Amino acid sequence: MDYYENSLATKTTITIPATPDGVLPVEYQTAFDPLDVLAYVAGNTRKITLGTSIVNMFYYTPIMLAKSYATLDVLSQGRVIAGLGLGWSKDEYQASNIPFANRLYTMVLITNLLPLSVSPLY
Repeated sequence: MDYYENSLATKTTITIPATPDGVLPVEYQTAFDPLDVLAYVAGNTRKITLGTSIVNMFYYTPIMLAKSYATLDVLSQGRVIAGLGLGWSKDEYQASNIPFANRLYTMVLITNLLPLSVSPLY
């Protein structure tokens, strides 16, 4: 997790970077889902801004990603900032069984659909 003044930002990681000595870096020793962590923090704080550094959109289905962010936005009373990305690591795409090619085109399609996939009535 990355910390900023009066805010908390989380990140998504699927694969672990290799190190010459084989020691797992501290920041990779836990692998919590970033949106779940932010939901927990939202329920225990009132003022802190909550966000994701980058959530790789392809690790979630579009409807579940939209629903998760919408839920978090409601629970936090509007304190959420969505950081969405398409990733750069071919290893993570391979580990997730997601095609690496054409990901920018697919990201544009998904971002256009996200606002349409969440009911305002909940």
